[in-house]
Amino acid sequence: MKSVNSHSEIGWKLINGNEISRENNFDLIRLFAALQVLLGHGINHLQILGYDEILDVISFFPGVMVFFVISGFLITRSYINCSIKKSMGGGKYILQYIKNRCLRIFPALWFAFILAMALLLLFKVISLGMVFWTDNHISILHT
Repeated sequence: MKSVNSHSEIGWKLINGNEISRENNFDLIRLFAALQVLLGHGINHLQILGYDEILDVISFFPGVMVFFVISGFLITRSYINCSIKKSMGGGKYILQYIKNRCLRIFPALWFAFILAMALLLLFKVISLGMVFWTDNHISILHT
């Protein structure tokens, strides 16, 4: 089995000797996939009339599948990048990879959760009692 001696053999560029470049158009493709899902669900669930032609056009682009396939590829590439960086310097790369993923995902997740809760409270979709289970409601779905 042939070993990989340089990063150029596997398609990554080194910047300043140790950083692996993130030059790609996958973020743009994921953006289009996410927008397709957002438009499709928004038009359907909000029952917006007159946009049937748009739904017909965007239904030919499988946004969910494209988003998940590309995201899976990028996450795998991120893991490989982390392992390559650590193999150059030694150490256990799996722990660093998990730490990097958590630091990337959880701040945005908490921000989105707090923003969603604030908007739901602001527009009186839910009450504070529902959030802290002090109302007699079992869930916010039962009104």
